[in-house]
Amino acid sequence: MSAAAAALRRLGQEGPRLARGIHNGRPALGGHDGPHYLHAEHMYEPWNIAHKKLKWGVAITLFVSIGFGLPFYAVHWQQKKAAG
Repeated sequence: MSAAAAALRRLGQEGPRLARGIHNGRPALGGHDGPHYLHAEHMYEPWNIAHKKLKWGVAITLFVSIGFGLPFYAVHWQQKKAAG
């Protein structure tokens, strides 16, 4: 008798294994009436932000300043480093 046949016979004698499912009894998030994210129901609603004009103005000013300022700073730093 080969070792493979013995292994197959042992597997048959162990009995049926329990099937594992993916259902855990918890409801899925983001359904028709459910929140998108359980711990922050209004997280994805930027139209309900308090002081919206101030916050968006500061954010856009910051992004534009970094977007234009970073390349100028990088050139300045490279030239200063190259000058020795």
